[in-house]
Amino acid sequence: MMVKDWARKILWTLHLDVTRNLRYDRLTWKVMQAHLKPHSNVIDVGCHKGEVLEWILKFSPKGKHWAFEPLPHLAQHLRDQFGSRVQVVEAALSDQSGKTKFQFVKDSPAYSGILRREYTTDTPNIEELEVAMSTLDAQINEAKIDLIKIDVEGGEWGVLAGGAQLIARDHPLIIFEFGKGASEYYGTTPEKMWTLLSDWGYEVYDLHSYVHRQQALTEAALSLAFSTGGEYYFVAASRQK
Repeated sequence: MMVKDWARKILWTLHLDVTRNLRYDRLTWKVMQAHLKPHSNVIDVGCHKGEVLEWILKFSPKGKHWAFEPLPHLAQHLRDQFGSRVQVVEAALSDQSGKTKFQFVKDSPAYSGILRREYTTDTPNIEELEVAMSTLDAQINEAKIDLIKIDVEGGEWGVLAGGAQLIARDHPLIIFEFGKGASEYYGTTPEKMWTLLSDWGYEVYDLHSYVHRQQALTEAALSLAFSTGGEYYFVAASRQK
């Protein structure tokens, strides 16, 4: 285990969330730890360097797992790192298939996505690539999916809409990023996200509320979190579970 992993585990144990991202990491770990079983099957959309995928493999070593990563060098890194334990798909996910332009933010790769969004600098170093685009429903049909994690810098509504059949079939737990500064560039509003999930019979929580078994968010609470930036990571849980 790398030094930074030891440091993070110590901070997690002490609940010293020195950054919001560290808090989100700790809570995401807890959600997965509580939900996943050894044979659970998981989809990681926007896998990046595979940090969350390592947690998935820890909790579900006997499951089938898919990692979607459109950037060629990161997809190859995932293949080299995880081998046959994970099926790496070098494609962006949305609600349609084909080819798409993809914005590779070379100085901040984690901000890369299909469309441009707000960035931490006024002059991001962006290379526009053409990548394959697909849908969850076109890619996954042979296994029951227990959990989907989505981190796609604003394109999460399209990922969900493109997996409507899978989600209706399996009712997986969904961990997803959704925040102002990214999602609105795709035309996604809190109302649009709420309608999609509630029509499928899902309730929405922020990570803390889900981990501590508190009440689900209302539509107004989700809208407030979005507009203020109070939270940008959420859990959607099916009422049928």
